[in-house]
Amino acid sequence: MSMLFSLRRVTQQALNDLIRDPSDILFYLYGYEPEVPKPGFFARLLGAKTESPVKRTWVAPPDDQVLDLDKNWHILHYLFCRQPWDGPLPQSTLMMGGVELGDIDVGYGPARGLRTDEIEAFLGFLESLKKEEFGRDVTSEEVEENEIYACEWSPDDGQILWEYVDALKAFLKKTKNEQHCVILYLY
Repeated sequence: MSMLFSLRRVTQQALNDLIRDPSDILFYLYGYEPEVPKPGFFARLLGAKTESPVKRTWVAPPDDQVLDLDKNWHILHYLFCRQPWDGPLPQSTLMMGGVELGDIDVGYGPARGLRTDEIEAFLGFLESLKKEEFGRDVTSEEVEENEIYACEWSPDDGQILWEYVDALKAFLKKTKNEQHCVILYLY
């Protein structure tokens, strides 16, 4: 099973609701209804009234609301920060940025939400990168030594991965222009 990474554009209100009450994150991302425990023996015996949960219809977000980084999330993070798991913000935004949306595991840990100021800072960092230099100084030994997920590196890979940098910039520019926020999640 692969570890994939996605960004999902959301309204500020939706992100604020998920920060306030993250219990709905699985439904929001995947359409899974939360598990409602059945009443216990004594509750049934004493006639406690329980309401059936309302069935909701989940609608998948439109394609332009989601950016999938596939398995490239870890090498992108490494190229941005030169550290395998953490790093300074805004460079480490993919793995470290935003606020955790509770402690609900959405695949590989909790989802995180980026607010507009964090999006602006990360976008500013991405805009400062130069295509012709991207990844040129990284060696395959360095990538292997840092155990970068799903990556066999060659110096030309930086130019191939630049498509993801362009996609990130376009996605974040549109998000910023719409005054929206982003949910980051690894699944």
